[in-house]
Amino acid sequence: MNKKEIVNYYNDCEVDYKLLWRLKKCHSMHYGYFEKGDFSLSKAIFKMNDQILKHIDPKKGLLICDAGCGYGGTSIYLAGKTKARFEGITIVDKQVKQGNEIAKTYGLEDRVKITKQDYTKTNFKNNSFDVVFGIESICHADKEKFLEEAFRILKPNGLLIILDGFNTKEKNKYSEKEFGIMQKWNAGWAVGSLETPAYFTNACEALGFKDIKYTNLTDKVKKTSLIMYLAYFPALLVDGMGRLFRKRTRYNSGNVKAAKYQYLGMKKGLWEYGKFVARKGNK
Repeated sequence: MNKKEIVNYYNDCEVDYKLLWRLKKCHSMHYGYFEKGDFSLSKAIFKMNDQILKHIDPKKGLLICDAGCGYGGTSIYLAGKTKARFEGITIVDKQVKQGNEIAKTYGLEDRVKITKQDYTKTNFKNNSFDVVFGIESICHADKEKFLEEAFRILKPNGLLIILDGFNTKEKNKYSEKEFGIMQKWNAGWAVGSLETPAYFTNACEALGFKDIKYTNLTDKVKKTSLIMYLAYFPALLVDGMGRLFRKRTRYNSGNVKAAKYQYLGMKKGLWEYGKFVARKGNK
């Protein structure tokens, strides 16, 4: 998936996220982390942010890179709970402008800065960051290039955290029908393809990461997946009407269809949601 496709997707689908995803409240566009008894999507989205917070000492003034930050919602949330400073990067101009404005409304513009950069090739110096994280953004990346860049800009012993979808088996092991489900989901969200946790483990080990750990969080996001699936049906009608009056684009339509196929794929065990953590070696 090229950059233009990704930018077009996020520009066109902003309205969809505003309608369903509490974008004006959460400023984030990722799955929610639902625990037993949870019903609020907004709270679940914040709880997913807490999966990053678990790895941060709130009293230290850490420097953290939010790779593929969107509107900076996770960085803004975390900045409100820690003394860390955040450098958010995105390739979408609109997100840069709005993200910095949102940070300012919270009085956090001195600790949350968003710039337009490609997270596979940044202008940051070597060994700059204590933490590099990405929430449902690394799925868009050339994974190998991203991991190489993350390793370069992390300080020795710095932490890499990825919250995202992962394939449950190698791509050539999917049946034709299974591959079709995954392709319709991935393409609808401007994702080239996912990789397995083993892929990330092997790639990180080769680069020199250590203390590598993967945690399967699928059970925590199943409710989010179901919410999107249920929203698919009325959204399909709205999208059809919008297309009729030329108010919707193929990116909007792909986004709606992906809500169906992400659920079908998870239900069939074709993909899982997880947290991947690795630490840069100290040499």
